[in-house]
Amino acid sequence: MNIIEYYKMYPTNKYDLDLFKGSADTIEDFYINCIKKTMLDYKYIMKWHKMLLEYVNRDDAIYWIRKFESGEKNELGRWNTRRATITKFLDGFTYVFVSNYDVHEIFNMIYKKIEVPTAAEFAKIMKNRKIPLHYDNGNTKSCEEADIAAFPHIGNVRCGLLTQKGWYLAHIHGINQEKYIKSNGEVVTKSEIEYIFPRGNIKDWNNKDGYFIRNLNYTLNNDEKEIVKAHFLRFIDPLNYFIVPGKKYEQHNIRFSNKNGIGEYNKLIIYMQNQYLKIFRKENNGRIL
Repeated sequence: MNIIEYYKMYPTNKYDLDLFKGSADTIEDFYINCIKKTMLDYKYIMKWHKMLLEYVNRDDAIYWIRKFESGEKNELGRWNTRRATITKFLDGFTYVFVSNYDVHEIFNMIYKKIEVPTAAEFAKIMKNRKIPLHYDNGNTKSCEEADIAAFPHIGNVRCGLLTQKGWYLAHIHGINQEKYIKSNGEVVTKSEIEYIFPRGNIKDWNNKDGYFIRNLNYTLNNDEKEIVKAHFLRFIDPLNYFIVPGKKYEQHNIRFSNKNGIGEYNKLIIYMQNQYLKIFRKENNGRIL
């Protein structure tokens, strides 16, 4: 089964690992008793990882960017979300805003060991907009993105495959919270991020060749493009995430403030980073991403 076939059979391709009861006294116990049992196949992780590293350097790549899947209501009472909307810069550099739930699909593809596309095949699928994405379903049109989305809608699923089973997808290297560093060693500022990833207004997207696209009249420099690529890899590469039970299924006495629960617990993140380094460093030059 390949990616196209996976989506054609949707929603029969649900993630089928149910939550199971367990307990742990230490982070190591939690890893052994829970996380390790959910980890993806090493071979398929590496196939996806190597493909994605090749993909990000293609001139025709369309990058997945997790931003603006939530927002504020406009004067018409519609949310200014931007999932499934394409942005193209003056030199053709292109990305699409997506939901975290779309990486749930990648996780599930790896779990089900579907055929890993080549970088060229993945680029073609993205260019032809053959991958359905999670966004406002268009029935109520409660979100602006319903008017300007360029990709097919995933269906009536309102949450991710992992969420439906009670799991939470946790990233090791943060997507939006963690700092990005430029080639000169400077930390990228909030204003620079807003320049690279502007939310924009709905009128910025115009119907072109049968689908909506926003064409920006400027070009990103090399540092800015590397930030886009870094964000994409942190978001989608299976070397950078793992799953834990969702917050509402947790019972523990750890005190921390993150609303997303144990999956965002800093000590667990550090532990998982070290575990992944042990598992994958031989084939990845001693690093994760």
